Amino acid sequence: MAYTEIIKIKDYQLGADGTLRDSMMMKFMQHAARCDMTGHGCPYEYLVSKNMCFVLVRVALENYDRAVYDDEIRLETWPEGLNGIMFVRRFNAWRGDQLIMSAVTLWVLMDLTARKLLRPNACGVEFPAPEGMTNALSIPKRVSTPEFNNLVGTYDVRYSDIDTNGHLNNTIYLDIISNCLPDPFNQHIKFFKIDYSGEAKIGEKLEIYFVEDEDKVCYMRSIRSSDGQLCFTAKLELE
Repeated sequence: MAYTEIIKIKDYQLGADGTLRDSMMMKFMQHAARCDMTGHGCPYEYLVSKNMCFVLVRVALENYDRAVYDDEIRLETWPEGLNGIMFVRRFNAWRGDQLIMSAVTLWVLMDLTARKLLRPNACGVEFPAPEGMTNALSIPKRVSTPEFNNLVGTYDVRYSDIDTNGHLNNTIYLDIISNCLPDPFNQHIKFFKIDYSGEAKIGEKLEIYFVEDEDKVCYMRSIRSSDGQLCFTAKLELE
């Protein structure tokens, strides 16, 4: 069965437009994934004791509607096996009988010391996919971007951005992206796809580049100022 969690939307989880922040939905998903892993006998603490952890490398998410204050949503997540060396996990969010969000995520198992990738079965736990669970999203491929030449902002990674793995938490990137939209008060992200390419640690400065490819479709990427390392690339469909 899928892991299911009922979430009541609070006022502090909303953006300026009164709808749930995309970064907050990602936080819900992060927590649900951790709970599901624990239920499969693979808690985060077990992985760390083995000097490994699962790291998010790609996400695709589509908003069909947006949650608002006092909504009660039902978030579901489940494993879907492997795609090459990557572990696939899916999510659906429901408000009553209405599907308001679907997402598919790709993860890799990493050796925490060597920072090298491991086969997912190296954790010693199997994750059978439940029957009858699906959503409409395809497995996301790498984001293919046009040329970037428009620097739209910078971001200094601070202590409050860092998670227990010691780097900028993947949910924070949605806030960085939202802050760099040309018209954030009048634009929602209907769909996004993000490749997480490199870690950003405390003290790093990220340069954010933006290009609009066609009507309401745009791309962003960030690089570390210190060495030019690419941190993320995103494709966004706005509404």
